[in-house]
Amino acid sequence: MVKSQTIGVPFTKVFDEYRNKVENQLAGVLKKNGIVPTLKIRQEMFSKYMNLFDMLNRKVVNGKEVYIDKHIKSSIFSKINSKTSVVLTYLNTLDSARNIKNYPEMIDALRKNDFNRASKIFYKMMPKDLESYLALDTITDEAIAKRQADEELKKIQSKAKEEIIKLQINEAIKTASEIISDIGDKTSKVIGDKYKVASDKIINELNGFKGKKIKNSSDALKILEKTINNPYLKVHKKDLPAISQAIKFIDGKKLSENLYKLGGSFKLADNFLKFEKIKTKVEEGFETGNWRPLVLEIEAMALAGVASPIVLAFTSASLSLLLPVTISVTLLSVSAIILTAVITSYIDADFAAAINKEIIP
Repeated sequence: MVKSQTIGVPFTKVFDEYRNKVENQLAGVLKKNGIVPTLKIRQEMFSKYMNLFDMLNRKVVNGKEVYIDKHIKSSIFSKINSKTSVVLTYLNTLDSARNIKNYPEMIDALRKNDFNRASKIFYKMMPKDLESYLALDTITDEAIAKRQADEELKKIQSKAKEEIIKLQINEAIKTASEIISDIGDKTSKVIGDKYKVASDKIINELNGFKGKKIKNSSDALKILEKTINNPYLKVHKKDLPAISQAIKFIDGKKLSENLYKLGGSFKLADNFLKFEKIKTKVEEGFETGNWRPLVLEIEAMALAGVASPIVLAFTSASLSLLLPVTISVTLLSVSAIILTAVITSYIDADFAAAINKEIIP
């Protein structure tokens, strides 16, 4: 039984705070991490929230736990950003080694509404992984919003943001490499080992892309057009609408969900990295021969602030997944050449030309 239901705390108010500030956002976080928020899971979510509520609103007096304010007119959750409430509750759902319960000094600081100290304690003790750095960033933002953050904490957050970008890039490249390799294996069984060789070279280029910028849309389009105007593709221009139709039959929603499950960094940048948009623009490109909309869509992700290596990784993974492997050998070869050319056009003209030599008959 939740303690706060039994000793005079206004449970209805606490529950309303949870429903309004935490429940749906926390459910969204769990869903992005591959956990379906069923009724049972939602009940567990509320239990974790109430457990955290008790931790943050109780203290030990003469060896007994008592509420800091038995009549609690407003809890800590009513005084902080809803995103902070979600993060703190989420930290209380993690396994024992990473659970917020393991940070008693941080809990003490939170009880006192001291997010400056709480952030520093968490930084000192937390695992140095992406999830923890993201939580730290949110908790630090709360300290800044409350005008509590000192220069030391601001420097910590600056370092945390750098680590977040590095870890996101590493994860995005790793995920994309696995997808490209898998699709390369499947495709090469149909159109030959040359596509597998090209896929491996793209993976190597992708892993060396950290710190680099993708080509702008104008330059990328010029590089791509050299491939599109290749005699082999001109001969098969009549086949492009059929490829578009094949891609339309691909279950974009299912592929999108799988892509976001595999790549946490893709989920984090979900506002800008939209698989369905890429799919639609690819269909348009094959249907009309106009690849400018796709090229602009890819550039828009970078202009929105997503790191170039993540944009390239997401694009490479998405276009690999969109290869219609069930169509004829000729159509698969044509689609592989064009979609590979889109990827390489954002890397380098010489590299694109080298890959073309590998895969164009």
